[in-house]
Amino acid sequence: MSSASIFAALAVLENARVIEKTKTVVFDGQIYLGSSIGAAIGSLRYFNSDNQDFADVVVG
Repeated sequence: MSSASIFAALAVLENARVIEKTKTVVFDGQIYLGSSIGAAIGSLRYFNSDNQDFADVVVG
């Protein structure tokens, strides 16, 4: 038996960086969960198929 959950929220994305020779952009993400819990922090990967321009992206 399997299960799935859907979580929809706004996230603050920071510290964008491109993985060399790929279209992958990695962001540090922070989601506010409430005053009694704090925030969830993680790393989010985005495949930039449309070659969108992100200001101040570090290549490395």
